Amino acid sequence: MSSDIGFWDTGEMQTVPFMLGLAHPTGYPAEILLGWLFTHLVPIGDPAIRMNLFCVICVVGSTAACCELAQRFGASPLVSALCAMCYGLTPVVWEHATHTDVTDPAILFCAWSLLFASYAATHEKSRLLYGSAICAGLALGTHGIVIFFLPTAFIVLLGSKHTKQPAHLVPYVGIMALVVVAEYAYLPLRSWQVTAENLDPTRAIGLPVGMSFWDHGHPMRLSGFLTIVTGSPVHAASSLGSIWRISDAPRFVASTFENLRANYPLVILASIALFAILSISFNRRSWVLLIPLALITPFAATFSQETDVSRYFSFPILCLWVLSAVAITALGEFPSSRWIKAVLPALPLAMFAYELYSGRYSFERPSDHFGRAYVADVIQSTPSNAIIIAPWVYATPLAYVAYAENAFGERILVPFDVGRAEPYLSAWLASRPVYAVSETRPPGAIRSTERLRFHVNPDIRHDPRLFFVTGFDAVTPKHDIDARENERQDRAISEQRAGRQSKTRRSAGNEGSALEQKAHRSKRSRFATNL
Repeated sequence: MSSDIGFWDTGEMQTVPFMLGLAHPTGYPAEILLGWLFTHLVPIGDPAIRMNLFCVICVVGSTAACCELAQRFGASPLVSALCAMCYGLTPVVWEHATHTDVTDPAILFCAWSLLFASYAATHEKSRLLYGSAICAGLALGTHGIVIFFLPTAFIVLLGSKHTKQPAHLVPYVGIMALVVVAEYAYLPLRSWQVTAENLDPTRAIGLPVGMSFWDHGHPMRLSGFLTIVTGSPVHAASSLGSIWRISDAPRFVASTFENLRANYPLVILASIALFAILSISFNRRSWVLLIPLALITPFAATFSQETDVSRYFSFPILCLWVLSAVAITALGEFPSSRWIKAVLPALPLAMFAYELYSGRYSFERPSDHFGRAYVADVIQSTPSNAIIIAPWVYATPLAYVAYAENAFGERILVPFDVGRAEPYLSAWLASRPVYAVSETRPPGAIRSTERLRFHVNPDIRHDPRLFFVTGFDAVTPKHDIDARENERQDRAISEQRAGRQSKTRRSAGNEGSALEQKAHRSKRSRFATNL
């Protein structure tokens, strides 16, 4: 497990739950509220370590649900345990278990919703039905991707003794809706409180409402709430329609194969596919476990805004390992020689050993201090009352130190690009020093003096990054910038033309000299002939 501060979603979800802030779309209210409880009740390490531990527990819970689901569908306890461990050591699952990730609790709630639904299908106790509804509601409040996974639990519930008629599903839907409404009510209520109590420090320097970490998107307004919940800034809804694009199915399948191939060698992947097919022939009701893979395939192939789409396959991989356990158990029950029955359980054991070996680098996670080194250099490079501008990707570790550890001094973090901060720079420079953190120098639109450039060497398996911390002296008006840019371009064109003319003159001069030399040699030749 990592003990470091992360960038991107990791850094944000290490910060926002502890401070009860607001995260980027789709809001993730369930993880924020549960993370707040966990980070304030568990006295282990700092808030970043607690959130990392929270996600580890979620993955362990998903692995336990995988084992129990396999047994519910007819697998033996031994094979179920081995296949569940293979799921937990899958590279994409193991990698996202070592740090804070929003999909970890979402997979947990989906797995347990399906498990409770399978219990409710064979038991008389209706509270198991309610348990599935509560888990489904928590999943919907954690990550929007679960809309592709929860239909599996709904289909299983249709075979339950408590849902023989459509009216019997009303309590289930009601409880799930109540949980979802209670979770998402947090977004506008907290936004109202942050605005009313002026909790966001960026408001003190003239920035509008709706800044990241404290009040992302300002969901107190209906328009802001709908923007956050629907994920419209990342155009998630446009990828939902890809489910019906049958003509693109070959491309979708190829994309899914590449994502699965990144986690398993071809032999293991082919074995899992074979076991999945065999399990359906042995247990016909197990076909529902292929629904998550079928639904997520077109969305994952078309959702280009996601840089880590492989994590969306965590729950389909869980279902595939359940199917594998069912098939291995069924094959072992066929009348065959004793050695074949002994070899079959060894297959998931061999896969488990391979995954453990291939993921050995994850044991080095505790020695990774890339985020801490980055934050320490930024603090060392800027005065304590500075305004620090940083893109959201690189602002998340700084936000953690500022809002979760309160170790950022009087610095104010502005989580967007330098270009967006240009209208505010003149006012800011009148009262505070202003610095920008980026991987490239600020654009030419701003006259600045580079204060420091530092190179962060990560401890393990990261590309070294070069960051610039730039302090601004003054702001050049936009019309002066345009005129200066036009002048620079005209000067460059003139220099190019002058260079071409000079080259032409030199070429002409060289040709003239060559003709003169040729004539002189001809004259000397005739003079020698006359002699």
